[in-house]
Amino acid sequence: MTFFELWLKSSLGSPVTASTLLQLDTAQDIMAR
Repeated sequence: MTFFELWLKSSLGSPVTASTLLQLDTAQDIMAR
């Protein structure tokens, strides 16, 4: 789990769904390129 995902969870105050995490991972892969 990345720092961004931890921050997102804490800011939302609720569990992040698997689909949301998948979208975050995809976005991070795109930004990393």
